[in-house]
Amino acid sequence: MANTRDPVRILSLLKNVKRGELTIVENHEQHQFGHSGKDIPRVTIQVHHDRFWVRVALRNDLGFAEAYMDQDIDVDNLVAFITLFLVNRNELANGDVGPSWVTQLLNRWRTSYLANTITNAVYNVRAHYDLDEKLFSSFLDPTWTYSCAIWRNPDDTLEQAQVRKLESVIAKARLTAQDHVLDLGCGWGSFALMAAQRIGCQVTCVTLSSQQWSAVVTRVRKAGVAKLVQVLLCDYRCLDPQVYQFDKIVSVEMVEAVGAEFLATFFRCCHQLLHPQHGLLVLQGIVMPEAHYAEYHQSVDFIRQYIFPGGECPTITSLVQAATEGSEGQLVVDHLENLPWHYAKTLRMWRQSFNDNFPALATLTAASFPAQKQDCYRPIYDESFRRKWDYYFSYCEAGFDTRTLGVVQMVFTRIANPRLLVS
Repeated sequence: MANTRDPVRILSLLKNVKRGELTIVENHEQHQFGHSGKDIPRVTIQVHHDRFWVRVALRNDLGFAEAYMDQDIDVDNLVAFITLFLVNRNELANGDVGPSWVTQLLNRWRTSYLANTITNAVYNVRAHYDLDEKLFSSFLDPTWTYSCAIWRNPDDTLEQAQVRKLESVIAKARLTAQDHVLDLGCGWGSFALMAAQRIGCQVTCVTLSSQQWSAVVTRVRKAGVAKLVQVLLCDYRCLDPQVYQFDKIVSVEMVEAVGAEFLATFFRCCHQLLHPQHGLLVLQGIVMPEAHYAEYHQSVDFIRQYIFPGGECPTITSLVQAATEGSEGQLVVDHLENLPWHYAKTLRMWRQSFNDNFPALATLTAASFPAQKQDCYRPIYDESFRRKWDYYFSYCEAGFDTRTLGVVQMVFTRIANPRLLVS
């Protein structure tokens, strides 16, 4: 049974909601907070089990997510609920109901435990990207691009928007057929394939996911570009600058898996691997606002607990500082573009496809899967799993919609890069 003080404390805190309307229903009793109005979030939560209150009291937003996954509650609009809490962040922060000092200590220990050392990084990456490919095929477009798309027209398909994003990265990298490009965190190879097929340049792909490595090797062979694309299963820190030198480096949404303590190391590796005169680095990454970073860095949120262990979104400032430190001032920012609304729509499309296709996933049994290596992860497609991924997509969509998260494309160049000089 919930401590009777838990609902009282939480309901008292919710009286601070100023923007949006929240209704909580439990045992035919209804509590209403906030104010209705145009273009503001309106949400109803149905409480099915009173342990919901304990979870929220002890673990705040993480406790809420766990209650949702375990069906202690139903929410009529998850994106609107998370949006409501984000736009009332300041009002709700002053009356925090937790977490306890024990939870805070465990969060700090877990953050340290999951630090992306060369050993830990393998396990952190594979815990997500080595999940069953049927899962990813349920929401990704035919290019298998797992990053923010770029939208132009209301009737764009997800595939068209992803192709446009890849074209944007290629254009910002100023690729030529003479270039040798390093693709750090290559995913399922969509950038490498387009660069090889359209530009004719050499591409070396690096991934820590054995599933992705195998998939990219197969896709490269089928596309007929095996002479141009090499795929390495290794950590970026293991690339020897005496062996590898690149004209360009591209890294699309891999920097979130680097970790704050290794950001300067990441840029040092890029600096050492890039051509000393005409090198360019194009980086796309999810970023956290400066004002929220300190709290975020010390905590373990839903994404790091359940989706991306070891993940951490940097700030724009930390990226620039790390690039300056790691390159000894030899890499400077040439371009920056923030695309948050593009990611909100991308996530909305992924969420819709995932939920539409989940009934087919739920029918899969052990016999449906081919023999897999021990280091591959086979999920159980039950309602808890569906809710976890639904929460993941909704959580991130609301973050980008409210600009609580950003996604930037940054171009770093060598000082006095001769290929950027205007004649």
